[in-house]
Amino acid sequence: MDLAGHTIWVVDDDAILRRALGRLLRARGFNVELFSEGGQFLQSLALRRPHCVILDVNLGQASGLDLLQHPQVRALQLPVIMITGNEDPAIREQAKAGGAIELLLKPFEERLLMTAVCAALEKNQSERTMADVLPGLAKYTAGQDSEMRAPQPEKAPHPYPLPIGSREGE
Repeated sequence: MDLAGHTIWVVDDDAILRRALGRLLRARGFNVELFSEGGQFLQSLALRRPHCVILDVNLGQASGLDLLQHPQVRALQLPVIMITGNEDPAIREQAKAGGAIELLLKPFEERLLMTAVCAALEKNQSERTMADVLPGLAKYTAGQDSEMRAPQPEKAPHPYPLPIGSREGE
């Protein structure tokens, strides 16, 4: 999969980490947008969709876990990588239950981040492909398009008439 050109959004209230992630991802060929808080992220999400989101668990006033459960985020089924400085198993469980691809503990290695980003982009690609395929598939299975419908074999009459009340093979 060619990674260059994909758009990744970083949502983190820590300006130093947010900018460092932006530089790292841009150096890898990604388009990057940076957000310091959840409200900005949701407003932008109403206008466009990224290929992947890197979302901090603790955003000061808001919770990244709450954003993960936000109806706008859930409806788009965005691939999200959560990041946190807190090694709490409950946070890991919440992130997983919310559909996060990965939860990375700060400070994390570049290799771990890039592995998670690749997994998120692959998930995004397969979901976008399915979104393109499903309308045609639904049409096919509903039989609305006669050109797409599989031909049905004609049923031949039974060679010997069966008496009423009897079953074939008896």
